[in-house]
Amino acid sequence: MFGTTIEVIRKNKNISINELCDGIFTRAAYHRFVTQQSDTSTTNFFLLLEKLKVTPEELLIMYDKSHSLNFFELLSLIEQRYLEKDVAALLSLSSDIQKDFPNPIQRHLITVIQSKVDKLLDREHSECYQHLIDYLLNTEFWTRYELALFSHCIGIFNLSLIDTLLTTSLKHFEKTTSYYNESVHLVANALIVSIEHQSTYHFEKWLTHLNAIQLKEKHFFESLIVQMFNLFNTYIIDHNDITENKILDLIKFCESIRAHNYKNLFLNLFSKIKTLDW
Repeated sequence: MFGTTIEVIRKNKNISINELCDGIFTRAAYHRFVTQQSDTSTTNFFLLLEKLKVTPEELLIMYDKSHSLNFFELLSLIEQRYLEKDVAALLSLSSDIQKDFPNPIQRHLITVIQSKVDKLLDREHSECYQHLIDYLLNTEFWTRYELALFSHCIGIFNLSLIDTLLTTSLKHFEKTTSYYNESVHLVANALIVSIEHQSTYHFEKWLTHLNAIQLKEKHFFESLIVQMFNLFNTYIIDHNDITENKILDLIKFCESIRAHNYKNLFLNLFSKIKTLDW
């Protein structure tokens, strides 16, 4: 059942077949297992996971590709409802997820929603976040799933852990071209947390990460994000009318093209920045 996924993980981790199979399989038996011509014992299965340094939870997520595809669409919807500050819609989504998604994906998504609701209601972080924190801290095989999950729940981590995981996750983004632009959203979310914590050190450090991302011409909205955070930085260094007008002009531009989520995000962030004593 999981043979094909095991083989994908082995190749991505650059582990040789001989190294993985030593004491477990012959090469021929391994080939039959990964091509789903034969099964294996529970003992051998967990020995494979141990050598691959993958938890059963991680394996299930990687195996369940059909739910993973829906997962990304749902994360976008969660973010949209969060930006709209629609707590009722978020709670409704949480109920729907319990019906439509299997664990552990279900548990991860519900925790992301819980973190968004807690933030909107200005509630303290919940202990229920810990399983998600542990999952991302312990995962060694980062896929788009982990990268997106981290980006959308980044606020549940302290600044030190964000700094550590940001470095790890950006290295994985560098290895792909299909969703490389999503790294901008990840770093932007980290920068938002640094603003909320009034940490100029982390804001400046993570802005360097943002400016190092090489975007293509088609990445229009990601370019807007980079431009806006650099304007925020200029304003933080020197509160002047020229920079403020540039920020407001960019917000108006977002409104003119009906990019309401970006307009609301930038406007809320700028309102917060203006009240901070950095």
